[in-house]
Amino acid sequence: MSSSKTLFDRFQALISAKTHEARRFKELEEVSGIAAVSWRKAFTKGQRPTAEMIESVSKVWPEHAFWLVTGTPDPVAGHVGIATNKDETLDYLGLWVDKASPYSSRFFREVISTREVIDQRRNDKGDGGISSAERIALIGTEEMRFKEIEHYISSSRQAWNTEEYPGSEENYLDGLPDFRQKVGKIDGDQKK
Repeated sequence: MSSSKTLFDRFQALISAKTHEARRFKELEEVSGIAAVSWRKAFTKGQRPTAEMIESVSKVWPEHAFWLVTGTPDPVAGHVGIATNKDETLDYLGLWVDKASPYSSRFFREVISTREVIDQRRNDKGDGGISSAERIALIGTEEMRFKEIEHYISSSRQAWNTEEYPGSEENYLDGLPDFRQKVGKIDGDQKK
């Protein structure tokens, strides 16, 4: 396995792992609005990745954003590396994690999406609010993420990084309580 010494190495590893080789740059253009030719240049070292490119891949794969920029996974916070780009030094120290946790990944995406919706509403209408259903969904995912973090802390790092929870999210979540039913009333949403 290779080590992820530079931001460029990690940028290239992330894109290689997450996109289809035949459509790689077109896929990136579709999700970012940045021209495929620019992605190709950055990927092949013809130019440095721009801030917009780093932001874009971080939004698309938020569970890898911290690792992308720092080279260090932070599994407690839900940030992991890429399996094909294992860092031998961190692995030797027992700190390498490359398996994303399902609720952290979902939570990051929901926060990014909700923020974009609010920003768009502010631009369109000036209000920027979100509905009760949107708040409950976000809070429910956040609470599941907290339970996931608690589970990580109580289990060993080695168990977390194995195939202890193979396959689907449902297998992983069998032992976790469903907080979505326990979400309390939200200020301003209480019925009288």
